[in-house]
This record gives sequence, C-alpha cells and structure tokens, in this order.
Amino acid sequence: MTKFKVGSVIFSRLNHKPDERVDCEGIIVKHWQTPSRFHGRVVDNVDIYITFDQSWPEEVGNVVTHRGFKEHRWHLKHNGA
Repeated sequence: MTKFKVGSVIFSRLNHKPDERVDCEGIIVKHWQTPSRFHGRVVDNVDIYITFDQSWPEEVGNVVTHRGFKEHRWHLKHNGA
C-alpha cells in the first residue's frame, strides 16, 4: 500500500467519478498484508473506522475490515474534499 498509511482520512465516491458525491469516509486504523488466494503476490488489508457512510449509515462509528483493499477506489481527504 503506497497511497495511504495508518491514520489517513480516506473517502470513496459512489461511481468513482471526480464530480460524484462522497459515499463513504473513514480513518485507516490498521494495515496488514496476506498472501493472495489467486496469485503469488500479497494483498493489502485495512481496518477503517467509518465516520460517514451514505449507502450504509448503520456502519458509522464501526470499524470495517477491507480484505484485498482496492486502493484505486479510495482518495486521500484534503481540506475541502
């Protein structure tokens, strides 16, 4: 994982378009790697503390585990994001 680190505030958009509204936001609280079941590489896994979730509002305040974390689907939050 090169784009984010533990403590990063990240967000995803509904359709991953720059003008699309934010769907989910959270803070990476843990990162680890495991061997992939499908190829000889490793995959990134993260625990994200959810601070906002448009699609699943009941997840706000929970830590959600993303195994095989798809870094390209998330963005680093900057001021005004």
